[in-house]
Amino acid sequence: MRQEELDEILLAHEKWLESDGKGGVRADLSGANLRNADLRNADLSNANLSYANLRNADLSGANMDYAVLPLWCGGLCMHVDDRIGIQLLYHAVKNILFSKNTSAWLKKAVSCKAILNAVNKFHRVDECGEIEAYRKAG
Repeated sequence: MRQEELDEILLAHEKWLESDGKGGVRADLSGANLRNADLRNADLSNANLSYANLRNADLSGANMDYAVLPLWCGGLCMHVDDRIGIQLLYHAVKNILFSKNTSAWLKKAVSCKAILNAVNKFHRVDECGEIEAYRKAG
């Protein structure tokens, strides 16, 4: 998909979000070739309406910095490269380890050496901080 076409879809989706579905068009990017696309700052979600569909979309090489992705079934089964995979994993692990509401077993599970080695390759780790293994207090 050409960046110009994607920008039009994102603009229509933004109008759709702002109008509570009365204007614009919900983004359906299922199966789209979004390789190397610029999706910085794209809001592909909405709490009150249905979300953008990214199922089977190819996001390899896409810039997803500051994008808002949907956490519903249409946000599953996306084709991501290592850069995006590490970015998604970094955010999940950081929140799991930070939260006072996450159990010790889950904190320990995401603290394995292989996961920590991967997440600390995040391209913004200098800005966001390296993640260290969970150490149970007490």
